[in-house]
Amino acid sequence: MSTGDTSKLPKWAQEKIQQLEMRLKEVIEDRAEIYAGFNDGKVSPIKVEGHMSRPNIYLPAHSTVTFILMNGEEVSVSFNYGRNDFDYRMIHVRTDWREAVIIPAASNCLNIGTKESIHDK
Repeated sequence: MSTGDTSKLPKWAQEKIQQLEMRLKEVIEDRAEIYAGFNDGKVSPIKVEGHMSRPNIYLPAHSTVTFILMNGEEVSVSFNYGRNDFDYRMIHVRTDWREAVIIPAASNCLNIGTKESIHDK
């Protein structure tokens, strides 16, 4: 795991680097176990993309993800649509009782907010 040659360093420094590398390995393994604990380690249709070196996390199938906008309003996204909440052909977006606004950004992208959050700019 070391990024360079440590053989020319004092013995105490070599030992310290070795201890730190072992501890880093333990922390990475612990993190992997924690992430595997989400949704009992099962893959679901709801994935939170990891950023940089963080792994992806699969949320339980009927999770709702809530985004809190700068003005405190909330926009929630669910993937449990249709009869008996198991139709995974589309998502369900809901605001906190304010009028939803959809703004096309590109042919494959759109922005969602509330009327109040759009006019707060």
